Amino acid sequence: MSVGGTREPLGAWKPRDRALGLDPFRDLDTARKPPHAHEVGDEYVRNEEFEEVPLDTLGPHDWSVQLNGSWKHLQEHITLKEGRALTLAIRRLSRNSRHRGKRLLIFVDIVALAFSVGKGRSCNHAMLRVNQKIGALALACGLILRVRWIPSEFNVSDGPSRGSKLAGWFKAGYLRALRGSLEKKVVKRVEPVRMIKAMKKEVKFVVGVKNTPFGDEGKRAQKGKLTMLEVNSISGVQEAQYQHYLRCFKDFCKESKIGFPKDNKLDAVLADYFDVLFLDGKTAAEGEKTLASLEFFNHKMKGKLTRSRKALKGWRRLRPPKSRLPLPKPAVWGIAMRLLFKGAREMALTTLLSFDVYLRPGETADLKVKNLVRPVGNAGVQYKHYTVVIKDEDDQIPDKTGVFSNSVKLDNPLTASWLGPALQQMVRKRKQDDPLFSFEQDKYRKRFQEAGSWLGLPNLHLYQLRHGGASDDLCQRIRDHNAVKDRGRWLTDTSVRRYAKSGKVQEMLNKMPAWALHAKPAVDKMGAVVRGHMGPLSV
Repeated sequence: MSVGGTREPLGAWKPRDRALGLDPFRDLDTARKPPHAHEVGDEYVRNEEFEEVPLDTLGPHDWSVQLNGSWKHLQEHITLKEGRALTLAIRRLSRNSRHRGKRLLIFVDIVALAFSVGKGRSCNHAMLRVNQKIGALALACGLILRVRWIPSEFNVSDGPSRGSKLAGWFKAGYLRALRGSLEKKVVKRVEPVRMIKAMKKEVKFVVGVKNTPFGDEGKRAQKGKLTMLEVNSISGVQEAQYQHYLRCFKDFCKESKIGFPKDNKLDAVLADYFDVLFLDGKTAAEGEKTLASLEFFNHKMKGKLTRSRKALKGWRRLRPPKSRLPLPKPAVWGIAMRLLFKGAREMALTTLLSFDVYLRPGETADLKVKNLVRPVGNAGVQYKHYTVVIKDEDDQIPDKTGVFSNSVKLDNPLTASWLGPALQQMVRKRKQDDPLFSFEQDKYRKRFQEAGSWLGLPNLHLYQLRHGGASDDLCQRIRDHNAVKDRGRWLTDTSVRRYAKSGKVQEMLNKMPAWALHAKPAVDKMGAVVRGHMGPLSV
């Protein structure tokens, strides 16, 4: 203990620098670089022998959910929250004596958390406290922890963190399809740890396992709960959205210090909430989703929220909804040519197919090799084209409207002769259950937007391909209104009418350079390139 009348200012303390002065790249006793240390040179190289976690150990059927819940406070950083979920998992493991004195392997999908727990410290005080708790548990129970990073796309806790009852990564409809195989025996591996951000600030933590999503079938409706069939009346994506909007409304109620309102006051509180959302610049779509979520989870209020519906009507009048503009054909051909020039032939074919068949982005990602059906010779003119089967009934995953096995022919006059054969050639060495397109959707979205910016059309969305295909067929009268409605799998006529926006399409075309508007030469070159009859395009 040192006693004195004066002391140095806080900024001059730096006890680690004065006492150690170590280089973190050569001295393993510290992780902090002193001011006088030199820069890292070429003496550090990539370790090619380091093995990542094998993805075949992350099969959803090999895992099950043991514990999940919602965070009460949403202000903390996502890394800190995952650290708290990790602490919860280790505390839970330490309660069982058979885990003590063992080595435990735990997967997380945040690199910073894996590194922080690996070295046992952090410059952030809150994260440091998490590391201290984990260290205390490991020391008391004789645990040796190994925390490894895995990609979020293959984290089996991704689905449960967004509201699913079964282990598996989050994918539209996929988790619901697994509910039909609940009778299968679930093999429990190391308990996963997952806590991610689901829709803006909505965060859940997930640790380990619960084998069945229900358990009181035949009594749920009588207890005022949603039945298994009612829960499955909407898709997994839609359920996650409903949960998000419902919790946003609950947060508003808490901030207003009124608590969640009873049924007789729910309509008035929701109408006030809509005023707040409107003043925050939100669109009426957010209010519609909030209203739908409340009616879904509280079926007694269906049709009774009259003031909220009147508020929505005023909301739409003051701030009319906007739809994405259809992407014109010259722009689609230009984007495909640019992708070909960059060596992304598979992405170029995806662009053309999505435009031709009016594919939703999620439908494109779910296509398999078996969904591309070859023509049948000598069986009639109705079978002479390649056909794409969307949401095959064998996979038990319906489309957005709940329909299976929509069959769409590749019969566009400009592409019918070569687009199908090009796709068939692309997948000739793949298995029937392999994805039709092997790239990651995030990479495709980025490359697609880059190609659009190169054409003078920034911030394009993949959905504009679907809208553009319908608009082009209507404007050129290749198909009539009913044919476009059937090809696009739309249920209402209103959904189709909004795509015949020739004036807006012309505005978009005027933003493109003149050389990009020569559609016919582009068509001729494109067909030759994808058939392999000529080299890459010079664009």
